[in-house]
Amino acid sequence: MARTKGLWEAVVGDIEAANPNVKIETVIIPFDDFEPKIMAGLAGKNLGDLVDVHPVHAFTFAMRGALVDLNPYMKDLGIPDADFTPAWKYNFWKGKYWAVPRSDNPTVLLYNKKMTLEAGLPDPYELYKQGKWDLAAVDKMMQGLSKGEGDKRVYGSTPLGNNTLRLQCVWIWGAGGDIWNPDETEATFASEAALKAWDYMASYTKNKWAPTPAEMNIPGGSVALMGQRRLVSDLSGAQFVLGGQAQFLPEDVQKEMHIVAFYKLWNGKNEVRNATNAQGIYPGTKYRDEAWKAQAVTLSEKTQQRIITARWTSPLRKSWLKSEMWTKSLDPNFEGPEMWEDAVMGVRYFSHLPRYVEIDRIVQTSFQAVLLGQKGIKESIGDAKAQVDKILKDVGEEAKSSPFLK
Repeated sequence: MARTKGLWEAVVGDIEAANPNVKIETVIIPFDDFEPKIMAGLAGKNLGDLVDVHPVHAFTFAMRGALVDLNPYMKDLGIPDADFTPAWKYNFWKGKYWAVPRSDNPTVLLYNKKMTLEAGLPDPYELYKQGKWDLAAVDKMMQGLSKGEGDKRVYGSTPLGNNTLRLQCVWIWGAGGDIWNPDETEATFASEAALKAWDYMASYTKNKWAPTPAEMNIPGGSVALMGQRRLVSDLSGAQFVLGGQAQFLPEDVQKEMHIVAFYKLWNGKNEVRNATNAQGIYPGTKYRDEAWKAQAVTLSEKTQQRIITARWTSPLRKSWLKSEMWTKSLDPNFEGPEMWEDAVMGVRYFSHLPRYVEIDRIVQTSFQAVLLGQKGIKESIGDAKAQVDKILKDVGEEAKSSPFLK
């Protein structure tokens, strides 16, 4: 992206400057190929030293020995545990840290402020500041903004949850449900409370408040629809749309945009999921200490300021939420520090259990059957639970015998 041009080279430069005996070589692996390549490389132990870790892969990697336990290193960071934002929890499992965050991207709502006001609706950011930003206000917004027919229809929002359990969990939490039971041996996303959330998420498609997957299947996806002023809002991380995507979101449309923290759901809370990107150490490396030192530099104030300035992260330390390095990076016409603090500190932990990618595929296939009118919600989500529970049983047995979790 244009606004991050040179950022990662500068981060690498910081690491090499702090460690003159280290030279970093970067290997790019497409996301869909990442997990199988990392796992296949375990036998040869030749896949490098420092590994990018997305939450969907983290615990699969941990259970199967593709990450080093970082607990012995954590004290060397010099960051008090009390200063960690909730983002750090996303790499902690079975009592161990398997990766540390490089950037933090909590869910916020990006919306076209101009289109909202022109429809005679209140500004969501003003509602947020008044303590009135809740589900009732959102429903009113969706009803007032979703209009028109065919390729001229304007949609109030993208599909809720963006077709993944790691975002759909937000509404399930808000309805008083959860995804797994406390010891993570059973799926609970088919409870009565959770079914209320699934029904609400499905209503966005049924009410035509959100485009169909086919309508979003264009270059640029939801961002392109926003650029065409056919989509008013998107629950996303702002790092993906703030500048740098002018080919899909023209500058004049960008000037119409604003962001606001997630809204309060049925339980009166606005908890969100986190999209932290992290780094771990690959067990086959000969350079564990050097890999750890590289991570420590990435988390240093100097390097984090680079990443913050490029707007690729929100603060990874609570003490930075009111720092000039953060507040001066914000655009007062687009966002506010109190909203971001709410988003960062409103993160709730979601456990991306081993075999998560497989689990999510099962759940989404079942939910799509609901959206297509092929099955009822209770039956379809119940079918998904039965399949996922079998996987969780297998995962539990594998975790018990895994030498890497001892």
